[in-house]
Amino acid sequence: MHPLLVICICTYQRPERLRNSLQSLAKLQLPSDLNVAALIVDNDSDAQAGRKVVDELSESFPFPLNCAVEEQRGIPCARNRCIDELNNMGADYLVFIDDDEWVEADWLIQLYDYSQKLGGNSVVCGSVIRRWPDSVPAYYSHIFYRQKRKTGEELNYCATSNVLIPMSSIRSLSLRFNEQDPLGAGTDVIFFTEYKAKGERFSTVWRLKYTKLYQRVGPICAGYRVGNSQLVLLWRSINLPKVAAIPVSLYLHWDSY
Repeated sequence: MHPLLVICICTYQRPERLRNSLQSLAKLQLPSDLNVAALIVDNDSDAQAGRKVVDELSESFPFPLNCAVEEQRGIPCARNRCIDELNNMGADYLVFIDDDEWVEADWLIQLYDYSQKLGGNSVVCGSVIRRWPDSVPAYYSHIFYRQKRKTGEELNYCATSNVLIPMSSIRSLSLRFNEQDPLGAGTDVIFFTEYKAKGERFSTVWRLKYTKLYQRVGPICAGYRVGNSQLVLLWRSINLPKVAAIPVSLYLHWDSY
């Protein structure tokens, strides 16, 4: 019996971006030794625009496409709903991408195959290539850039914008996204920082010639994300949990571009 990997997308009032993301997932090349499904968690319990997009696409989608509506507002609540749903499904791997991202056809094969080369028990974080609107000055790409890292470099955290997580790690470490400030930023940074605090290693793996995941982003969004994540991490670092280490690793699978 093949393991089950579920691609999770949390969304709120961005149906057209979600549609674009799902249309790219529909073109995925799927690993032959893996069962794949997708789960959309709509965090708008009133309009449920995300659910409507799923209803439109699910019948013709090449693999199971499901939707859950999370009534509690906030991205950590939606992410925790993903964890709960995958536990109910008995899933083996959780992959997070954002609702404003789209992927190339062999993205999942590359991400999953690399995780298996590491033994299948490691978190693998992939790169995200930003696509700026034509109206944005060219120098923005030099200001809001993502740092490139070398294989084996120690990391303190990653994000949920392109990441594969073994569900066994989530279960054994009792990991949850912090819901104390559900509308605040940086809860994914907190999640992986605590993951490292509960684990043994958290390092990166730089890989060339891997496929890419893209994100459409505006200048205000970029500045907000960078500033808030760093501020939240700094605040949390004052009092991080200290627990016994267990053999868990996180790797970064990054593209050159």
